[in-house]
Amino acid sequence: MPRKFVASIIVLALPLSACAKAEGYDPNAPSTQPTTPRPSTPSTATPWQPPKPPAPQPAVAKVGQPIKIHQLGKVKWDDPNPLWPNATITITSVRTLRVDPAYPKVLPNPGTMFAVVTVDTTLHRAPFGLSVDTLKLKSPSGTEYDVNKNFRARKDAFVVLDEATSLTGGSGVLLYSIPASGLPKGSVITGEVVSGQPFTWQLP
Repeated sequence: MPRKFVASIIVLALPLSACAKAEGYDPNAPSTQPTTPRPSTPSTATPWQPPKPPAPQPAVAKVGQPIKIHQLGKVKWDDPNPLWPNATITITSVRTLRVDPAYPKVLPNPGTMFAVVTVDTTLHRAPFGLSVDTLKLKSPSGTEYDVNKNFRARKDAFVVLDEATSLTGGSGVLLYSIPASGLPKGSVITGEVVSGQPFTWQLP
Protein backbone atom coordinates (compact mmCIF):
# COMPACT_ATOMS: atom_id res chain seq x y z
CA MET A 1 0.00 0.00 0.00
CA PRO A 2 1.36 3.41 -0.85
CA ARG A 3 2.61 5.42 2.15
CA LYS A 4 0.47 8.46 1.34
CA PHE A 5 -2.71 6.37 1.53
CA VAL A 6 -1.80 4.88 4.95
CA ALA A 7 -1.07 8.33 6.38
CA SER A 8 -4.48 9.57 5.23
CA ILE A 9 -6.25 6.73 7.06
CA ILE A 10 -4.41 7.55 10.31
CA VAL A 11 -5.23 11.26 10.08
CA LEU A 12 -8.94 10.56 9.52
CA ALA A 13 -9.11 8.21 12.50
CA LEU A 14 -7.83 10.73 15.05
CA PRO A 15 -10.84 13.10 15.10
CA LEU A 16 -13.23 10.17 15.47
CA SER A 17 -11.37 8.92 18.53
CA ALA A 18 -11.37 12.39 20.13
CA CYS A 19 -15.12 12.77 19.58
CA ALA A 20 -15.80 9.39 21.16
CA LYS A 21 -14.07 10.45 24.39
CA ALA A 22 -16.01 13.75 24.57
CA GLU A 23 -19.49 12.25 24.20
CA GLY A 24 -19.97 11.73 27.97
CA TYR A 25 -19.01 15.31 29.00
CA ASP A 26 -21.79 17.42 30.54
CA PRO A 27 -20.91 21.10 31.06
CA ASN A 28 -23.80 21.47 33.57
CA ALA A 29 -22.77 18.56 35.78
CA PRO A 30 -21.75 19.54 39.36
CA SER A 31 -18.07 19.81 39.98
CA THR A 32 -16.45 16.85 41.64
CA GLN A 33 -13.86 19.12 43.18
CA PRO A 34 -14.22 19.16 47.01
CA THR A 35 -15.48 22.58 48.15
CA THR A 36 -14.69 23.72 51.69
CA PRO A 37 -16.64 26.84 52.77
CA ARG A 38 -14.46 29.73 53.80
CA PRO A 39 -14.94 30.47 57.50
CA SER A 40 -16.66 33.81 58.09
CA THR A 41 -14.72 36.37 60.05
CA PRO A 42 -16.88 38.10 62.71
CA SER A 43 -16.90 41.88 62.47
CA THR A 44 -15.13 43.58 65.33
CA ALA A 45 -16.51 47.02 64.50
CA THR A 46 -19.12 48.35 66.97
CA PRO A 47 -21.99 50.18 65.24
CA TRP A 48 -22.04 53.87 66.11
CA GLN A 49 -24.85 55.03 68.37
CA PRO A 50 -25.62 58.58 69.45
CA PRO A 51 -24.86 59.27 73.11
CA LYS A 52 -27.68 59.28 75.64
CA PRO A 53 -28.15 62.11 78.09
CA PRO A 54 -27.40 61.39 81.76
CA ALA A 55 -30.02 59.39 83.63
CA PRO A 56 -32.41 61.14 86.05
CA GLN A 57 -30.71 62.06 89.31
CA PRO A 58 -32.04 60.36 91.40
CA ALA A 59 -34.30 57.95 89.53
CA VAL A 60 -36.59 57.54 92.57
CA ALA A 61 -37.49 60.23 95.10
CA LYS A 62 -40.05 61.02 97.76
CA VAL A 63 -42.62 63.80 97.62
CA GLY A 64 -40.79 67.07 98.29
CA GLN A 65 -37.48 65.82 96.83
CA PRO A 66 -36.24 67.14 93.44
CA ILE A 67 -35.22 65.02 90.47
CA LYS A 68 -32.87 66.46 87.85
CA ILE A 69 -33.89 65.33 84.37
CA HIS A 70 -31.86 65.65 81.18
CA GLN A 71 -33.42 65.61 77.75
CA LEU A 72 -32.49 65.11 74.11
CA GLY A 73 -31.92 68.39 72.36
CA LYS A 74 -29.87 70.32 69.84
CA VAL A 75 -26.45 68.99 70.77
CA LYS A 76 -23.46 68.04 68.64
CA TRP A 77 -23.33 64.25 68.46
CA ASP A 78 -19.54 64.27 68.13
CA ASP A 79 -19.14 66.37 71.26
CA PRO A 80 -17.73 64.14 74.05
CA ASN A 81 -19.43 66.34 76.67
CA PRO A 82 -22.64 67.66 75.12
CA LEU A 83 -24.63 70.28 77.03
CA TRP A 84 -27.96 68.51 77.45
CA PRO A 85 -31.13 70.51 78.13
CA ASN A 86 -32.12 69.80 81.72
CA ALA A 87 -34.49 70.82 84.47
CA THR A 88 -35.16 70.07 88.12
CA ILE A 89 -38.68 68.86 88.82
CA THR A 90 -40.23 68.41 92.26
CA ILE A 91 -43.59 67.01 93.31
CA THR A 92 -44.11 69.23 96.33
CA SER A 93 -47.46 67.91 97.54
CA VAL A 94 -50.25 65.42 96.82
CA ARG A 95 -53.71 65.88 98.30
CA THR A 96 -56.91 63.87 97.87
CA LEU A 97 -60.16 65.87 97.88
CA ARG A 98 -63.82 65.10 97.33
CA VAL A 99 -64.40 68.61 96.01
CA ASP A 100 -61.96 70.77 94.04
CA PRO A 101 -61.67 74.00 96.08
CA ALA A 102 -61.07 75.99 92.91
CA TYR A 103 -64.46 74.86 91.61
CA PRO A 104 -66.60 73.88 94.60
CA LYS A 105 -69.69 73.40 92.43
CA VAL A 106 -67.91 70.95 90.12
CA LEU A 107 -68.27 67.46 91.50
CA PRO A 108 -66.19 64.50 90.32
CA ASN A 109 -67.76 61.63 88.44
CA PRO A 110 -69.75 59.20 90.63
CA GLY A 111 -67.44 56.83 92.45
CA THR A 112 -64.36 59.05 92.07
CA MET A 113 -62.60 61.92 93.84
CA PHE A 114 -59.69 64.23 93.07
CA ALA A 115 -55.94 63.94 93.58
CA VAL A 116 -54.37 67.40 93.50
CA VAL A 117 -50.65 67.25 92.65
CA THR A 118 -48.43 70.33 92.89
CA VAL A 119 -45.45 70.43 90.52
CA ASP A 120 -42.48 72.80 90.83
CA THR A 121 -39.88 73.12 88.07
CA THR A 122 -36.61 74.94 87.55
CA LEU A 123 -35.30 75.04 83.98
CA HIS A 124 -31.49 75.05 83.84
CA ARG A 125 -30.78 74.73 80.14
CA ALA A 126 -33.27 75.24 77.31
CA PRO A 127 -34.99 74.04 75.25
CA PHE A 128 -36.66 71.62 77.65
CA GLY A 129 -40.15 70.24 77.04
CA LEU A 130 -42.41 68.64 79.62
CA SER A 131 -45.93 67.63 78.67
CA VAL A 132 -48.77 67.34 81.14
CA ASP A 133 -49.16 63.74 80.01
CA THR A 134 -45.52 63.02 80.92
CA LEU A 135 -46.36 62.80 84.63
CA LYS A 136 -48.58 59.79 85.30
CA LEU A 137 -50.30 58.79 88.54
CA LYS A 138 -50.29 55.00 89.00
CA SER A 139 -51.35 52.50 91.63
CA PRO A 140 -49.01 49.68 92.77
CA SER A 141 -50.86 47.31 90.42
CA GLY A 142 -50.11 49.58 87.44
CA THR A 143 -53.55 51.18 87.13
CA GLU A 144 -53.14 54.63 85.56
CA TYR A 145 -55.44 57.43 86.68
CA ASP A 146 -56.65 59.97 84.14
CA VAL A 147 -55.87 63.67 84.26
CA ASN A 148 -59.10 65.53 85.03
CA LYS A 149 -59.71 68.16 82.35
CA ASN A 150 -61.10 70.63 84.91
CA PHE A 151 -57.59 71.54 85.99
CA ARG A 152 -56.89 73.37 82.73
CA ALA A 153 -59.31 76.12 83.74
CA ARG A 154 -57.58 76.70 87.07
CA LYS A 155 -55.47 79.81 87.45
CA ASP A 156 -52.79 77.70 89.13
CA ALA A 157 -52.82 74.95 86.51
CA PHE A 158 -49.41 73.52 85.65
CA VAL A 159 -48.01 75.17 82.55
CA VAL A 160 -46.31 72.91 80.02
CA LEU A 161 -42.60 73.66 79.66
CA ASP A 162 -41.90 74.41 76.00
CA GLU A 163 -39.82 77.57 76.30
CA ALA A 164 -36.93 77.65 73.85
CA THR A 165 -34.87 80.41 75.45
CA SER A 166 -36.24 81.32 78.86
CA LEU A 167 -34.50 79.67 81.81
CA THR A 168 -37.41 80.21 84.15
CA GLY A 169 -39.38 77.20 85.29
CA GLY A 170 -42.81 77.22 86.78
CA SER A 171 -45.15 75.75 89.33
CA GLY A 172 -48.70 74.54 89.03
CA VAL A 173 -51.33 71.97 89.84
CA LEU A 174 -52.31 68.75 88.10
CA LEU A 175 -55.68 67.18 88.82
CA TYR A 176 -56.35 63.44 88.58
CA SER A 177 -59.54 61.42 88.92
CA ILE A 178 -59.03 58.64 91.47
CA PRO A 179 -61.31 56.05 93.13
CA ALA A 180 -63.64 57.28 95.87
CA SER A 181 -61.75 55.04 98.27
CA GLY A 182 -58.63 57.17 97.73
CA LEU A 183 -55.15 56.36 96.47
CA PRO A 184 -53.92 52.85 97.21
CA LYS A 185 -50.87 52.72 99.47
CA GLY A 186 -47.70 52.54 97.38
CA SER A 187 -48.99 54.68 94.51
CA VAL A 188 -46.44 56.67 92.51
CA ILE A 189 -46.09 59.57 90.13
CA THR A 190 -43.81 58.56 87.31
CA GLY A 191 -42.57 59.94 84.02
CA GLU A 192 -40.16 59.35 81.16
CA VAL A 193 -38.82 62.03 78.80
CA VAL A 194 -36.02 59.85 77.38
CA SER A 195 -36.73 56.23 76.43
CA GLY A 196 -35.30 53.85 79.01
CA GLN A 197 -34.84 56.55 81.67
CA PRO A 198 -37.93 56.59 83.91
CA PHE A 199 -38.15 58.66 87.10
CA THR A 200 -40.55 58.22 90.00
CA TRP A 201 -41.88 59.91 93.12
CA GLN A 202 -43.14 57.55 95.80
CA LEU A 203 -46.32 58.78 97.49
CA PRO A 204 -46.70 58.41 101.25
